Amino acid sequence: MNTGKTKKIVATFATTSDAIQAETLCKEAGVEGRLIPTPSDISAGCGLAFMMPPSEEPRFCAAIEGHLTPEGYFERMLRG
Repeated sequence: MNTGKTKKIVATFATTSDAIQAETLCKEAGVEGRLIPTPSDISAGCGLAFMMPPSEEPRFCAAIEGHLTPEGYFERMLRG
């Protein structure tokens, strides 16, 4: 059965402003991904997380380097 879910990396942040800044930095760098509500099985400081395909993780890290430090990275099967 195809559930439409694929493997994604979810980066979580301590604050909503950090999550929004990550999205802005990623858009500027052309990183594929988007903000999502933090999945319920992940406890994080704020309710937003950045979701991306696994192949984008190195580009994500480069885009935020020197600006932000995520609380954590999680691998999940998600839609989108």
